[in-house]
Amino acid sequence: MSSFARSAIVLSTVVLLTPSSATNFGCPEDPFFINDTGRQEAFDAHNTLRSQIAQGGVVAGSSGTYGPAANMYKLTWSCELEELARLQVESCPRALNASADHILPSGYGANFFWGTRDNNNFTSTPLTDALKSWKDEATTVAASNTVQSTNREFANMINAKTLSFACNAAVCAGDVAASAACVYELPDLNDGDEMYTNGAGCTKDDDCTTYPPSRCDVAAKLCEKLDTTTPGPTTTTTPTTTTTATTTPFNAHPNPVINQMCPANGEMNDRIRVKAMEMHNYRRSQLARGAVAKFNGNLLPTAANMVQLTYDCELERMAYAHAKTCSRAYSNLTSTPNVTENIVTILGSAATYRVDAMGEAVKSWWRVIKSEQVSIGMAVTFKANHVDAPIRTFTMMAWATTTTLGCGVERCSDGSYFVVCYYRPGGNIVNSKVYQTDQPCAMCPAGTACSTPLCVPVSVIG
Repeated sequence: MSSFARSAIVLSTVVLLTPSSATNFGCPEDPFFINDTGRQEAFDAHNTLRSQIAQGGVVAGSSGTYGPAANMYKLTWSCELEELARLQVESCPRALNASADHILPSGYGANFFWGTRDNNNFTSTPLTDALKSWKDEATTVAASNTVQSTNREFANMINAKTLSFACNAAVCAGDVAASAACVYELPDLNDGDEMYTNGAGCTKDDDCTTYPPSRCDVAAKLCEKLDTTTPGPTTTTTPTTTTTATTTPFNAHPNPVINQMCPANGEMNDRIRVKAMEMHNYRRSQLARGAVAKFNGNLLPTAANMVQLTYDCELERMAYAHAKTCSRAYSNLTSTPNVTENIVTILGSAATYRVDAMGEAVKSWWRVIKSEQVSIGMAVTFKANHVDAPIRTFTMMAWATTTTLGCGVERCSDGSYFVVCYYRPGGNIVNSKVYQTDQPCAMCPAGTACSTPLCVPVSVIG
């Protein structure tokens, strides 16, 4: 937990990133955790700070100025990382949650804050005070673009190569104790690691080179990654010497780095695949733990046999072949047993790139549970009147015994996107349960193991 420094960050004259008042986060709401107001606060706090550093406007406590910084990227909000942050603050632990079903997976970075009202560690909301304490770490040391032992949380906030993050917060014990956490897509930096590259903030698109192609927000001096099919930053590794000859497998994509999951499928990329899989599994996990409400506000029961989906490259190949037609119509799956599909057209005004369209598609299929009165009941049985009703897209995603999915996204000639996802074994079987109702993991099928609240295939666990 960072110290709660009270000295203010001194700013030189810079153009500040104007806080957005209309960011569309699209994350599920939970009255006990973060809402859009908190999301906006964290989003603006991070990106305003990054803009200030890109322009050289943050003065250290003893000497020097942080920045200016080249290739400083604007952060985006991730609902999946928000769920990881929720697990860290649930029940207001004093440190990052180490319990088996809450521990932060490897490969992510995190900032954590805990406080009580008794000692004035938080006075307004825990997230507000957490953000301030992390930013104030800039005042504890002389300015440098490398991490020091007392500014590690500050380093996570300004790591120039990070592209996405999310935060969460909880107040517990009768409003006496609180925890807040932010989770970042890149791991924590170590002492001595570079937080950013010294240099001028961007003034044109060509200045943004870490994740090409990118654009420059000239006013904020922040880079924005455009095509989310871009590879990660270049790193140098030392190859391991072996006595076994190796061959490079065929990869159909012109940039194989971004096509490792399904190398034979050159029209898609890993960013879209991960987006599809993570957004599906996040929503399935919310349903499994009983956190999904119907149109009337009633929470659906918990799921005992909800399987974590894995990605299927053959399903993707078929889904993309159909998406490429831009027909806006369902596929003819009569020759493909046990496969079902969801389709949707996403307007170009709602998505800049295919990965955005994938995210909007998943949200559109799932949100019908909150709007449709022709819906599944508390027995969660799929009935004949659901077959052609909008609720079918939700039940397709939520079908507990489905194990794999594969998706395709195509930008059509009118600028819209046609999104197709195939599921196997498919659901929406009339008079069958969408899932078994009981405590999460109480009825995990053979070949899976419980990772609350989902039943994870043993092959994934390793």
